[in-house]
Amino acid sequence: MKNLQIGFRIFMVIVLFLWQVKTFSQNVDSACKVQMSLLQTNDQTDNNTIEELVTNIEDLTHHPIDLNNALFSDIEKLTMLSDFQIASLWQYLEKHRPVLSIYELRVVMGFDSKDMEAIKNFVTCRAIVKPQKILVRNRVTVLEQYGETMIDDSVISNPKYQGKPTKTLTKVQSDIGEHLHLSAIADKDPYEHFGKQGFDYYSANICIEKKYFIKKMILGDFSMHFGQGLVAWNGYTFSNLTDIRKRGKGLMAYNGVDEDQFYRGLGVTLGNKHCDLSIIASSHFIDGTIDSATNTITSLQKTGYHRTASELANKHSLRMSSLGGDITYRFPLGNIGLTHISHFFDKAILPIHKAYNLYSFSGKQMSATGINFFLNLNSADLFGEAAVNEKFRTAILLGGEFQFTGFLQFSILFRNYHPGYYSFMNSGFSAVSKTTNERGLYWSLRSSIDTTSSIMATVDLYEHPWFQYGLYEASAGSSVSIIYERNIPNNGKILLQYKHYNKPINDTTSGSHVKAVSQFRENRMKVALYSQISEQWRFVTQGVCAFVDLKTSPSVYFSQDIDYYLNSHFFIGLRYSVFDATYGSQITVYEPDVRVGTNASFFGDGDKYYIKANYRFLKRFLLSAKYACLNKCDQKIYTSKNECSVLLNCEF
Repeated sequence: MKNLQIGFRIFMVIVLFLWQVKTFSQNVDSACKVQMSLLQTNDQTDNNTIEELVTNIEDLTHHPIDLNNALFSDIEKLTMLSDFQIASLWQYLEKHRPVLSIYELRVVMGFDSKDMEAIKNFVTCRAIVKPQKILVRNRVTVLEQYGETMIDDSVISNPKYQGKPTKTLTKVQSDIGEHLHLSAIADKDPYEHFGKQGFDYYSANICIEKKYFIKKMILGDFSMHFGQGLVAWNGYTFSNLTDIRKRGKGLMAYNGVDEDQFYRGLGVTLGNKHCDLSIIASSHFIDGTIDSATNTITSLQKTGYHRTASELANKHSLRMSSLGGDITYRFPLGNIGLTHISHFFDKAILPIHKAYNLYSFSGKQMSATGINFFLNLNSADLFGEAAVNEKFRTAILLGGEFQFTGFLQFSILFRNYHPGYYSFMNSGFSAVSKTTNERGLYWSLRSSIDTTSSIMATVDLYEHPWFQYGLYEASAGSSVSIIYERNIPNNGKILLQYKHYNKPINDTTSGSHVKAVSQFRENRMKVALYSQISEQWRFVTQGVCAFVDLKTSPSVYFSQDIDYYLNSHFFIGLRYSVFDATYGSQITVYEPDVRVGTNASFFGDGDKYYIKANYRFLKRFLLSAKYACLNKCDQKIYTSKNECSVLLNCEF
């Protein structure tokens, strides 16, 4: 009976898929483009990265780039474009401004219709005059999200959580004139308790931009994005698979809800056309596991959750103070920069005595210094960064992007991070999201088959010279992916993706007393189809399959989205999905939410559906609501989880 139900669900999804293949139409909006790009990201993309990515898109929506008055640093904010497209666009603007219409950009080398569609809502073409001043613009976001799990078979839920399963967030952003920006956030995660201080997490900042000799000054919470991320890069790290060079934005006001990965204090960037000098001073508390006997920190906690007695005991147990800065010099062919950061802790960090912690940081002070460069040589971009910490352990990253023809692009990146290199709040290119204990070579090749199709292949070979957490010895791995994209007439799109992972895991099957590492090989296939059959109806179909070999049962996931736009004021969307996945091969997919969306993981056997609606009223208010229900059977225990979310956005 169970197999019959699963078969029927899959059949219904396939019927919808085949029906929509024949009914493509037009008008793909920017929100769908963002969603489709997220469907193609690595399965390991974390939710904070997704949040900052969408926040960046929202900022571009509210502050579109004026092509006729933009600086090169403004054009770099269009992260959906590659480095070659940004350089080509800038060269065109320098020669042909004023631009009368964004559709002129079709003649820019490297641009096609899908690139125009991707940026059309984020740029404008005003006359070259001083823009009209906006006195005050405010955006207020209020989110209330409630989720509750009900378990049958007399299983009693653990009463260890201190608060109710409600997530509450309030976010206020205000633009005063052209140069002053204010932001404040108050957030409580599910199961956290409203205590005497109210919300569990508060964040605020004041940002002044492009005023006199000050390029940017931030008082409050901020982020640092410099070089290639080996020294100072916290928060947003999204990039597409071929555009592997990080384009650092320097100092940025922090608007996220990650409760540890930010700086709190003062950051200033001064400079002119050729040189920027940034200086920061920061001090705030972070979470760490404290050893009460020695009053030392054994590990840092980065989840931001304060739901249980143990998590509350670790809350704000360590003060981190930071001093640092960056100086960047720009010249016609590129730029070169020098970055330094020092962190000071009020308690000593002493990791537990394990083999994988042999090279980990210990003490009360750490520092790192790096030099980075970027060179644009017509059809080739070269970049890199070399860094060293206070123990003279090094990290090196070198890469290049080559545009052989208008339809063929090749990228390559080499990194070598010593096991003893560390720097808190950094993010260099890595297979395991840690800028330490890794050597690797990554390359990708992208080719446009014709004006509607492209294919991309990527290979990443890496090794860990020393033990990783959870692995008994030095290890190595690899990943290979092939992605095919086709734009179907009238702005439909289909994506086919294959990935092969060769991951090191502990060998638990040999029965030997000698612990060893073996290789776990997994194949993943994904199909995503977007279509819009009219002004009102839009469909997205996804299918994911993960399997070790053809002899074992695969993990599968199918979903169907149906979106209906009544008019410019009302939208309603529905997704139904069915899955059957083992825990070791769980399926991770992007799921839209009332705010920014999340990477949802599925394992076990079950289904999930949600319904989401948006209603815009009085021109300045947007009300969003979502109801989701997850049903699954895991280890013969049936669970049903219901979740409700309500979001109110106000602009005035």
